[in-house]
Amino acid sequence: ASYTVTRGEGLEIGASDASRGTHGYLAVLGGFAAEPQLGSLSTHLRSGIEGFCPAWSRPKAAPTGSLRRP
Repeated sequence: ASYTVTRGEGLEIGASDASRGTHGYLAVLGGFAAEPQLGSLSTHLRSGIEGFCPAWSRPKAAPTGSLRRP
């Protein structure tokens, strides 16, 4: 679906069954003012790879446990 939101409005997006995974795209007219990272302005919030990463989306603490290669 496609929605238009004007200045001052909000849009809440939910998933009926998030356990199956979900994703979405956000397009903003005019874009965001951000510095490119590795030549890109893309953002992946979960991994912290950011072109634009708002403070509210950053992890509150470092992950626990060990990381292993498959």
